[in-house]
This record gives sequence, C-alpha cells and structure tokens, in this order.
Amino acid sequence: MKRDEMELSNARLLALLQETEAADLAVLREYNLPEAPEALPEELVAAILQHGSHDVKRHFSGMPSYLQLVRDVAKTLQISWTEEETEAELEQRIYLQVFHQAVEQLSLDEKEPLRQLLAKEGANAEDVERLFLEGTLRHFLPAVGYLVSWNVARLVATAFAREAGAGLLGEGVAAAWLGPLGLALGALVVGWDLAGPAYRKTIPTVVQIAYLREKARRGKEAGKGERVKQHEKESD
Repeated sequence: MKRDEMELSNARLLALLQETEAADLAVLREYNLPEAPEALPEELVAAILQHGSHDVKRHFSGMPSYLQLVRDVAKTLQISWTEEETEAELEQRIYLQVFHQAVEQLSLDEKEPLRQLLAKEGANAEDVERLFLEGTLRHFLPAVGYLVSWNVARLVATAFAREAGAGLLGEGVAAAWLGPLGLALGALVVGWDLAGPAYRKTIPTVVQIAYLREKARRGKEAGKGERVKQHEKESD
C-alpha cells in the first residue's frame, strides 16, 4: 500500500474520533492518556501512535501510521494481511480473532449467554454457531450482517474496558458473560505482555477503535433504515 494511504489512515482515525461520543473517547484516554482526561482527539491520536511505536519502530523508521500499527497487532495475533486491506478490514479480523481465542476458553454454560445475546439481536442461529467454531472467520466475514459484527465488537470492547477499570460501554449489555469473558481476555493479555508490554495498550486500543467504527456503521445503517421507512410511508 502506498505511503499516501498510510498517512490517510491517520486522518481517517482522527475523523472517527472527532465524531465519537465523550464516554467512548474516555475509554481510549484511559488506555493511552490516563493523566489527561480532557485530551483532544488530536492528542489522543498522537498518543496511540506513540504507544504503538514502542513495538513497530523496529520495523519502520519514524512514527508509524495507524495502519502500520494495526498490521503489527495483526501479526502479533498471527493474522496474515494483504497490501490491499484497509485498517478497518484488519480491525474487524482482529476483534473476531480475540473473540474466538477468548471463547475457546469458556465452558458451554459460559458461552450460552453470548449465544442468547446474539440471537436476541437477530443473528441467524447457524451464523452464530459458525462464529463460535470457525477460527478467525476470514471467509465468513462477507456473510456476517452488521448486527453480528457490531455485537462481537461491543462484547470484546466492553470486556476489555471492564478489565481495565475504564467503565462499561453499557447499551443493554448483559452482565452474565462479562465475568467469564473478562477472565478469558485477561489470560490473553498475559501472553501479549510477553510479546511486548505496549501490546497491553495497543490491542485493547485497536479493539476499541474497531468498536467505534462498527458503532458509526450501525448508526448509518439504522439511519438508512429509517429513511426507507419514511419513504415508504410517504408513498402510501
């Protein structure tokens, strides 16, 4: 991917954070700038890249772009990527991989609330089973509706926030799975520390940003649905 695209990934991240609600930004600040609870989006982007540079600087000269940071996180999680993939596409594969690794450690009883939550959101039962069983789900992604991907991002991001003491993301998330999933994620974090201390910040950060991107996508999809309903109503 060209250098221009690398730099554009920073601009896209800044644009996303500038449109993000204060409560969601607070979680990112807790991960990256806990001493500056009022930090602006521009300052937050700089801190995210600075923390990422602790691990990617051995591969790149100067401050890395956000896309480079995401690629490095993907490599740590043993996710291969192509030059054509954007940071948004890689983010999705990262949180699905984290979800799968954590869920593998849960018992059948501990998985059940997750299944129920996804079913409640309208996910197809067969899709949910594939979500639990099929590794990184790379080939499954095109078939996953935004409600499924949104909820998986929300599950992982909320569990990370809880474990970090950064508060819950709320929005009706059932508490039943937070303990088991949080413990499973905690075990993964220990392994990430062995790969490099900065990953304790960068991996939850990338997952939180993925959640924010999915949340924005969800808002657009919901808005599109409302416009269609309004058009149909006016046509009657």
